Amino acid sequence: MASGPVPFIDGHNDVLLALRLAGDGARPFLARRSEGHLDLERAREGGFAAGFFAVFVLPETEEERAATQIPNRKPPYALPLCRVDPDRIRGT
Repeated sequence: MASGPVPFIDGHNDVLLALRLAGDGARPFLARRSEGHLDLERAREGGFAAGFFAVFVLPETEEERAATQIPNRKPPYALPLCRVDPDRIRGT
């Protein structure tokens, strides 16, 4: 049996967007770093075999940014799972 890391596939990776937003090109990915989710050295050492990299096109104009907004909407986890009558909880 071979020793070493077990190859794995990362099912969701935002490193390309993070590099784009930082504006430093590929340099931070190519060198070992302690922050961030992924760099080439740690990926090789850890057995990174493949990944699905998220690609997101940033809106360029205010009109495009407005079109991507969902106003007054709470994330699903912030919504109650069911409606409960407070009087029933108190036992009255």
